[in-house]
Amino acid sequence: MLFTVSSSDLHRALAKLKPATNNRELEILKSTLIEVKEGGIQLLAFNLSQGISTRIGADVREGGEAIAVPHSILSSIVTNLEGDLEIGSTDSLLHIKSDRSNFKISLPDAREYPAIPVVETPVTEFNFAEIGDLFRDCTEVAADDLSRQILTGVCLTPREDGFEVAATDSHRLLVRNSFVSAISESQVIFPADLLTTVLTTFKDEESLNFAASNNLVRFSSNATSLIGRVLEGSYPKYNALIPNKFQQEIAIDAERLRTGIKTVNPLSSNKTVKLSILQGSLHLLSMSEIGEARTEIPITGYTQNLDIAFNADYLLDALKPLKGEVTLKLNQNNSPMLVCSDNYTHLLMPTQKDF
Repeated sequence: MLFTVSSSDLHRALAKLKPATNNRELEILKSTLIEVKEGGIQLLAFNLSQGISTRIGADVREGGEAIAVPHSILSSIVTNLEGDLEIGSTDSLLHIKSDRSNFKISLPDAREYPAIPVVETPVTEFNFAEIGDLFRDCTEVAADDLSRQILTGVCLTPREDGFEVAATDSHRLLVRNSFVSAISESQVIFPADLLTTVLTTFKDEESLNFAASNNLVRFSSNATSLIGRVLEGSYPKYNALIPNKFQQEIAIDAERLRTGIKTVNPLSSNKTVKLSILQGSLHLLSMSEIGEARTEIPITGYTQNLDIAFNADYLLDALKPLKGEVTLKLNQNNSPMLVCSDNYTHLLMPTQKDF
């Protein structure tokens, strides 16, 4: 195998593959598989959960069998090189040559590299720019506790007028609705880390193709493909957790609320902030052994006084994607609160800290 490739193109391709090179059990899966394809080369990484392949242009002078190259070593070398690189393999060695540098790398046996699964079902094209934000918000809410694996996923459910995505870690729940066509005709539970990889790998893409088969899904663009396994099992009936009625619904500016929380948070104990609803205003309070902090924000929609406390980080996460006026829906201080905006519902469970 012998080809010439742009160092910058190769560097970007290797960066895309990095999330799929983290398998610690099989040494061969710490490598990137390189194959000659028509008009260039294909690079592939597979960690048994996710498989990523991408094609880049190259001037191929000799073909040959696929080679496996230690990913971290190749990436470290390419990062520090500029211009075109001449890359070739002979026996069990990889040769890399730039204007001023030469490298020889011992290669593992590429025949040990497992085959990546194939998803051959019909594809659905979708606007990634529209749906990506929904995925991003939900990945931040999904649980990271593997003992409750189903909660480490993001649940996509098709509806007659679109679809909704939901995620929960049992302390909070986010439900986002979209009125574009669902990418799947049936409910799918995506591992949150898979969607994180999708968001990173295809960050510059406007549209993607989606396909699903059994417990596998594939996201792809013209040059890059990502295959992953979905979670199997029943996702909790999360809509049953959302109260049907609320004693008060107050309107507040999202940015002012974010700023208020950040203002008092430095003096909070265990990241807990108290919300005191009084006529015409919301008072934020934090306390610790060091001292206390208070700030006040105007509101509308007041009906009764209420004191309730929440994890400050969870509150900030709920407000992060929101702009303008949002609605806080509340009952008692031991009941969940909803942070609501257009097609956005974020449920937060209160803490029991005394102030």
